[in-house]
Amino acid sequence: MKRFLSILLIAIGLLVSSNLSSQSIRLVRSDVDSTRAHFITATFRFGVDITLESAPGCTGAAFELRYTNASVVRFSGWSAGTFGSRGTIQVDQSDITTGFGKISVGALSGDPAYAKGIDNPIIIHLDFVVTPDALHNQSSVFTFVNAQGIINKDSGTIVQLTSNPLTFAIRSFVQVWPGDADNNGLVDTRDASQIGRFIGNNDSLTMFRGFKRRPSSIYWSSQTALAWDSAQATYTDCDGSGDVTITDLLVVPLNFGKTTFAQKGETPLVVPVKDNPPYSPENLVKIPILCTSDRQYLAASGKVAWNMWKEYKNAQVVGIEAGELFCGDVMLYYNIDSIKQNADFAIGSLSHTCLAPAGVGVIAYLLLDPQGPGTFPLPMLQTPTGITVSGLFFPLLAPSGVYEESATNDISFEIRNRQFITTSSIPSTINITDVLGRTLLTAESTNTIDLQMLPTGVYFAAMTSGNTTLVKKFILSE
Repeated sequence: MKRFLSILLIAIGLLVSSNLSSQSIRLVRSDVDSTRAHFITATFRFGVDITLESAPGCTGAAFELRYTNASVVRFSGWSAGTFGSRGTIQVDQSDITTGFGKISVGALSGDPAYAKGIDNPIIIHLDFVVTPDALHNQSSVFTFVNAQGIINKDSGTIVQLTSNPLTFAIRSFVQVWPGDADNNGLVDTRDASQIGRFIGNNDSLTMFRGFKRRPSSIYWSSQTALAWDSAQATYTDCDGSGDVTITDLLVVPLNFGKTTFAQKGETPLVVPVKDNPPYSPENLVKIPILCTSDRQYLAASGKVAWNMWKEYKNAQVVGIEAGELFCGDVMLYYNIDSIKQNADFAIGSLSHTCLAPAGVGVIAYLLLDPQGPGTFPLPMLQTPTGITVSGLFFPLLAPSGVYEESATNDISFEIRNRQFITTSSIPSTINITDVLGRTLLTAESTNTIDLQMLPTGVYFAAMTSGNTTLVKKFILSE
C-alpha cells in the first residue's frame, strides 16, 4: 500500500508540474478576423491582445515583446487588459534606427498571491502602425522573452510561460500594369480568367478589402497600388476603382499583347482558373442580345436579364455566345445567376482593327435549352458599358425590346402567308434570324419581305428604329 501511495504521489507531482509548465502566452489580432490575421498593411494601424492560455487563477504576468522591422512597424499605443491600468506598466525600448523593437510589460491584479485570481487573462492591448515606406513582402517577427506568470497554487507560483514566434507578412505598395491581371508581364486571355475569379469578392459583404489607386489609369504604364487583403486581387483591379467588376475585363482587349519586364512586387499568379462550362449546341436556341452605339468600340460589358414566363418555366439558360459585331479573335466572359435570372458578361475584340461598328446589332446570344414548348424570353441588356480603342469608357444603349403583345404605334409588323409585312413609314432595319442566331435576311425600310425561301422551322424577326426594337418569334410550317 505504501508503495502504491508513493507511486500515486509521484504521478500527481508530475501532473502538477506538467500543468504548470504548459502555461502559455500568445499574441491575438484584435482588428481583423482570422483570415486576415497573418498580414499587416502599410498606412494601417493594427492591434493585438496579449493573452495567457491554460492559466487558471492568474494574478500577474511580466514579459518582453521583441519584434523585427521596428523602423516601419511602429508602436503607437496601449491599453490595460484584465488587471486594469493601475496594475499595468509598459516601457517602450524600441529603436527605429536599428529596427529592433522591444516593449517591456508587467501587470498585477493587486490581489494577494493566494487569491482566486483570473483564468486566462488579457495582460495588455498594444497598437502598432505600418508606415507607408514599408517594403512589400517583408515581414515582422514578434517573439516573447522572459515571459512569466503568477498562478494561484497555495501561496502562488511563478511559472515560465511558453510561446511561439509569430510572423506578420507586410503588405505595402506594389507596381501594377493595367490588364496584366496575373502579373506575368503579358496581357493575354489568361488575364481575363484571373479577373473572373475575383469579380464580386470584395462587394458589400467585404470578403476582402480593396484600395483605389490614386491616381489611376487604364493606359499601359506602371502604377502604384496598395496591396489588397487578397494580394492577388490587387492586379485584377485593372481600372483602379478599388473593386473587381465586369468593367475591369474591358482593359484586357485595350492592352492585349502588351508586355513588360519591369520588376514585380509579387510572383506571377499560376492558380488554375475555371473556364465557362462547355455546352452542347445541338438542342440549344440562340436568343439575340441587342445593343446600339453611336461610335465604334473595342469591347463591352454589362448585365443581361431575362424572365422565364410560366409557359416556359422549364427552360434553362446555359451560356452566352459572341454575336457578329466583333471580328477576329474575341474575348468572352460570362457568369450566369439562374436564381436571379441574369448574367454578367464582357465581350471584346483582341485586335484594335476589329472594332464593333456604330449602330444596332447583336452583341451576343443567350443560349437556351428549351426543355419543352413555350414562348422564348427576350433578354434585356442592363447598364452596358463600352470602351473605345483609345481607352474611353462610355455608356452603350440597350434597345428597348418589345413583344408582339406590346407593339408601338410607330413600329409594328406581322408575319402572314410567309410574308413579313409592316405599315411603318419611319426608317428602320429588319433582320430575320434562325434559332441558332444566324442572320438569314436583312432589309432597310421596306414594307414586305418574301419568306418563301425559308424552310419549315422557328425564326425571329427584329425590326429596329432608333432605340426601339420589336422582336417576334414566328413559325413557318408546310
